[in-house]
Amino acid sequence: MRRLTVNPLEAIAGAAVVAFGLFVLHHATGYELGSARRMGPGYFPTLLGLATVLFGLGIILVEGRRSRAPLPEELALRALGAVVLAIGAFVFLIERFGLVPAVIVTVMISALAEPRPMLLRAALLAVGLAGATALIFPVGLGLRIAILKW
Repeated sequence: MRRLTVNPLEAIAGAAVVAFGLFVLHHATGYELGSARRMGPGYFPTLLGLATVLFGLGIILVEGRRSRAPLPEELALRALGAVVLAIGAFVFLIERFGLVPAVIVTVMISALAEPRPMLLRAALLAVGLAGATALIFPVGLGLRIAILKW
């Protein structure tokens, strides 16, 4: 008979994703849901919360049941700091300077998470991603987000 092993790190990570999805679902209940044809302001957050809960359960059921992986020898503080700083920069810049500068700065800061960042590749990715987000959100979806503010 096969013995079930649990990888505690993956199980905890999956539980954290489930908890975040439940948090989003809880806050989405304060908005009108609407229907698939006439989506209300709570429709997308509710779907996002449900998808997040399902992904978290998938992490627990698939990755949490795999054999225990070795723990990393050192904490990746550089990567953690770069990601947190990138998110903070996006939040700070989007209202003040618009979507395109916020996306470019976010991608460039995120590239610093790598031990040996490739800045040219990151710059090309930043410009492409900024152009794509400018086409998708304000133009394609009609969201009222400033593309560029001065």
